[in-house]
Amino acid sequence: MGYVPDQELRVAATNELHVGPKVQVPVQVGPRPNVLVRFLARRPCLVMVLSLLFALGLSAVGMIVGEFEISADNDGWNSRNTPVADKQAQDSARLNLWARLNGEEEDYRRRRHLLQESSHEFNAHGDQAFHGENHLLSLYKGKGKDFNLLNMQSLKEVCEYEAEVFRVQEESDVCRRARDDESWPIIAGECFHPISFVTLIREDLILKKYTHLNYPGKKPWFTCDTLFSEYTATWLGELVELYVSEAKVGPSVIPEHYFASLTGKDIVNDGRHSTNLLRTVFPMREGSLDAVYALHKSGKLKGNGDYSFDLAYDVGDAELTDLLIDDVLSEDMIMACAATAIILFLIWFHTRSVFMAFVGVIQVALSFPSAYFAYKLLLGFSFFPFLNFLAMFVVMGIGADDIFVLFDKFEQAAQSMPGASAYDLACVAIPQASYAMLLTSLTTAGAFFSTAITPVAPIRMFAVFLGMMTVFDYLFVIIICAPALVLQIRWVQAIKAKGAHVGRYFKLSLLDFSQACSRKDKKHKKETMTQKILVQCAKGTTALRYFLVPGLLALFIYFTLVSLDIPMPQTSEVQLFPDNHIFTKWTKWKNDLYVGDGEETSWVRVIFGLKPGDTGNENDPTSKSKIILDPTFDITQPAVQTWMLEFCQDIKQQTFTTDRGDCFMDGFDQWLKGRYNPATSKYDLSLPLPSDQFNYWFLEWRSQRDHRRKHIGIASEIERSYHPESGQGAPPPPGQEQVEFLVMNIEATVKWNDPYNKLKSQFYEWSEYIDKKRLEAPQGTSDSFFFISEDFHWWDTNRQMKNSAYLSALLSVAMATVIIFVSNGNVLLTLYSVISIFCILVTVAATTVAMGWSLGFLEAICFAILVGLSCDFIVHIAHAYKESKEETRREKTLDAIWAMGPPVLYAAVSTSLAGALLFNCTILFYTKFGAVLLFTMAYSFLMIFVFLAPLLVLAGPVGNFMNAYALFYTKKEEEKPDQAKAPEAEAT
Repeated sequence: MGYVPDQELRVAATNELHVGPKVQVPVQVGPRPNVLVRFLARRPCLVMVLSLLFALGLSAVGMIVGEFEISADNDGWNSRNTPVADKQAQDSARLNLWARLNGEEEDYRRRRHLLQESSHEFNAHGDQAFHGENHLLSLYKGKGKDFNLLNMQSLKEVCEYEAEVFRVQEESDVCRRARDDESWPIIAGECFHPISFVTLIREDLILKKYTHLNYPGKKPWFTCDTLFSEYTATWLGELVELYVSEAKVGPSVIPEHYFASLTGKDIVNDGRHSTNLLRTVFPMREGSLDAVYALHKSGKLKGNGDYSFDLAYDVGDAELTDLLIDDVLSEDMIMACAATAIILFLIWFHTRSVFMAFVGVIQVALSFPSAYFAYKLLLGFSFFPFLNFLAMFVVMGIGADDIFVLFDKFEQAAQSMPGASAYDLACVAIPQASYAMLLTSLTTAGAFFSTAITPVAPIRMFAVFLGMMTVFDYLFVIIICAPALVLQIRWVQAIKAKGAHVGRYFKLSLLDFSQACSRKDKKHKKETMTQKILVQCAKGTTALRYFLVPGLLALFIYFTLVSLDIPMPQTSEVQLFPDNHIFTKWTKWKNDLYVGDGEETSWVRVIFGLKPGDTGNENDPTSKSKIILDPTFDITQPAVQTWMLEFCQDIKQQTFTTDRGDCFMDGFDQWLKGRYNPATSKYDLSLPLPSDQFNYWFLEWRSQRDHRRKHIGIASEIERSYHPESGQGAPPPPGQEQVEFLVMNIEATVKWNDPYNKLKSQFYEWSEYIDKKRLEAPQGTSDSFFFISEDFHWWDTNRQMKNSAYLSALLSVAMATVIIFVSNGNVLLTLYSVISIFCILVTVAATTVAMGWSLGFLEAICFAILVGLSCDFIVHIAHAYKESKEETRREKTLDAIWAMGPPVLYAAVSTSLAGALLFNCTILFYTKFGAVLLFTMAYSFLMIFVFLAPLLVLAGPVGNFMNAYALFYTKKEEEKPDQAKAPEAEAT
């Protein structure tokens, strides 16, 4: 039997559907398929073996030569190569320069991670002995909004919790022990006791009852029962009054080392002097992070009582979060294995073949290392974030979809060509399946690649890698799964031809379970049960088209309005764990602590002498920028000195700054006034200095304070940092040095965790002020001096993520529009498809709004990437509608459902189940991604039946109506009669 043209197969298959008049269609021999399809159909075993060797070779080269390594340090979650990011790059570059000079680790600045942590340092009244160190920090929040924890019973429970954790600390040797030179009320070598409001009560009890006693070496440590049996509620009220008064003005009676954000901020805002939040600081020894993390995993830090408060704790360093992320990431990857098992089962269930299920999973698995080959060795990307593993979940669903399409095309060919050989079936089915899969693969990969416009490296790399996996998945379905399916048909036909024997049923059970279970040779059904059910569902929904189409359009307009009103995040923090996670509770509650003046506020740097820019690789967070000097900067000029001194005084008077900061110029001027001037033999030095004297005095002042060196860059140190071999000799005298850059530190009135819009407002206030000052500045000040803060950089990251999510979504829809139009050429069919895709997106978005989500950049990632997935089902149905040879809208729509409904159904089920598995993950991004994946699959499938199918039956294009290719077809048809008349004329 020869090749059957596509249109003959379509008509023959439709006749069995009974949706139109039955027409007897003879099997005709049409145009031969291309040479590659014929070769694959004749030599499937050779093609599959060579393809497997090719894929395995790519995988081996990629993983070995490419030195496969996952970057799990959670770095790079900042925008790069944006105007704000370029400023931050220069600020980081000058800090890295200082770090290299001092032999410290680079990236000296406080690093931003996905799960942002504050410094957890004590406030302005806090103890400097513990400043900047890591400690276990516990928070207690009353069960009830107005529950006051400053009562005797709750404080006793806090005391009991502290005693239990302190005991665990001592046993595990993670507590900080006193040194011989530390004047604390304990003996050297013993563990420091917790610092909390309970500690204040102990101190107060000693002052009130035991001041007449002498304590050699250390003070007594009362048990909780003793403490709260001797301490009275009256004394507690007096202590609270004292604490509130000193919290506002600074400690004078209460010891400073106990004054460290012990209560919530409501204690000073509430006239009742009550608080719903308390904190305890458990001092830890240096290097005990792993041991504390082990205690966390064992549950020993949660106490052993039923408390009247909720508990949360953390360690004041982001490294603990990194340890947790590494742990849960490994656990979450187990979900990928479970998803593989489910996909394996569904492929077997649909194809009835263990062999095809195994081949399908193999081709999906091989797409990962093959994509890594292209990613690392061809494209040259070295950074491979842990987020890339999420691609396995997505491509499993895409790969299963392609296998279902491929299998159903063979099934439909077999239904219309009973008794056809494997070669004939392949010549019909493979071109059709390849084209159908090409359309969806292009739209999906295009959506993924469009997300690469984001300036955040992990997201960009994830989008590129996911797009590459989609491309390789499509390729491997064609060159591995297609020949495997041809082989299976050959083997089944050969086994059946040999007659019954013992091994027949076992072999058939691996190749076609339904054939093995049948007592006689089973012929292909004209119509499967799945097709019957889906067609009946379509008949039911299309009958309601006059109600469904207008009603759903109105509903989708409402969903659009809801989607446009999706709220922005209230803080710049990015939540990685669920709301009930102990670290998430800490991150949220700590913002309600009374922190005093200065803690967690934003410090803005105003930088002179450097140009914004980033010389590093934007796709690799480990590639840092070098400093870019501004040659126009000359601080030695008297006019520049005067202007900068006035600038220091003026900027502290602005509404968006406080009066605190280090401008250096005003401090330098005060220092000068106390210096002896050899030229006049008087103490009369002050700014401005003569140009030839400035460097000498300025660098002399710089050398007296070590912290000034990283804020004032000089030429010799810059040269020595980048070229260590050039710095072997003695440094030049101060008078011959040159100041290359100067950094001023000004305290702003916002905190890094303030709402998005508040950070935005203050950023633009700073921008307006600096732009104005830049116009007023004299020549030599620096043509490009700028301001920057890590907090503004983090705000810029959220802004860029939001903008790039919208833009990538528009690009994805635009690419889908082009691909759909090119594939069918019909303007109206393209319009209906794009409307359906848009309705899917707004429905998913409206659902997430109803669930209380905000448009953080985790959600933006999900929406941008899943645009591609929302296109697949619509593209399949639109293409099948266009290819249908039926005459009426209803028959064409039902024919499209009959042809593509089953693979779409099984693809929706497999992808939804893979997404549902993500619900068991710990990392919130995975669970949210799974939710959006599930919503997208469900809504995409429903949209076909409740909107697109009724819309096509109501007003779908028929014939050449709105077909852009119709003019070409008409012209071609008009040429045929003329060509036919020519031979007749010659004969006459």
